[in-house]
Amino acid sequence: DPWFAIEGGVPLMAYPLVRVASSLLALTCQEMPFGEFAALLRSSYLHCGSLDSRLELELWLREQNLAEIDLEHLQQAQPRIAAQLGKSVGDALQRLLDSLAMPHGMLETPSWWARRFAAILARCGWPGDDALGSRELQVRTRYDELLGEFAACDDVAGRMDCLAALELLRGWMQRAAFEP
Repeated sequence: DPWFAIEGGVPLMAYPLVRVASSLLALTCQEMPFGEFAALLRSSYLHCGSLDSRLELELWLREQNLAEIDLEHLQQAQPRIAAQLGKSVGDALQRLLDSLAMPHGMLETPSWWARRFAAILARCGWPGDDALGSRELQVRTRYDELLGEFAACDDVAGRMDCLAALELLRGWMQRAAFEP
């Protein structure tokens, strides 16, 4: 008798918890469409300041009519945002900026990037303050497993920069079918 396995589910990237993680990591090394950044600020899976502070920040940025967001632009705008919107909003933005800070131009192995990515997500308060439900906890566990698999591919992938590491990991998240 031939043995076979049927894998079901949807791409791991389709789950909101994983999309937030992916967006946070993407912001470390590339521009992001404003809509994606706005969704990130509204997410309950992020804990960098209160939701009210993040919503005020989103509104202020929306009024600036920005199409793209990157860390450099946010860093430059932070003093003005803090002056106009107050300490709590300025502090929330600074916490996010500090959490996402990463040296650029480094060529490292997937295992190094996996540790760095996990640390960034932890500093951002991912997956938020609320207790995860059973399905979310299973998704989080599968994400952590996938990050471990990514870390184990040093010999195959070699050294890469942040963007290449992120693109490789995102590709894996897109191809990994999962059903809680």
